[in-house]
Amino acid sequence: MRLFFALDLPGAVKARLEAWQRTQGGIWRWAPLESLHLTLAFLGETGETQVLAARRIGAVVAARHGPFALRAKGLGGFPRDEAARVLWLGCEPSAHVEALSTDLRRELASADLSFDAKPFKAHVTLARSPRTQLTAPFGLPTGELGWEVRALALMRSEGGGRYAAVAYWLLG
Repeated sequence: MRLFFALDLPGAVKARLEAWQRTQGGIWRWAPLESLHLTLAFLGETGETQVLAARRIGAVVAARHGPFALRAKGLGGFPRDEAARVLWLGCEPSAHVEALSTDLRRELASADLSFDAKPFKAHVTLARSPRTQLTAPFGLPTGELGWEVRALALMRSEGGGRYAAVAYWLLG
């Protein structure tokens, strides 16, 4: 199964993003709202023994970090804003989320579990496009968009942009 560690978004934030999505045009395929998350470490295809190791790591890492606040800051695109195939919502710099990601990745490496080692960039993927587009026409959702992070999740990809939780751990 394809696994990743993530931070879920609260329902109120998802509802605000849903209202904003309805005002947007273009050829973007919007991510299902129930699947919006911030990925901390992508493990990819994972065997049963690695799943057990990942669950142990999730519990240990979550216990070492307390709840913290995150705030949205700007939209962007991958591979770049001028020619994006992925539209994302960025987050303001946060020492807490950086520390959580670093700790998680360090534990995964120590346990010899493979994961995508690309540098961590705190973002929520909102949409994908079959061809490159500019991200400039998009305006941010109105008002401040922030939330309290209280849990770490190990998620499983179910295909079609849908995900299911394998395990949740409260922070702290």
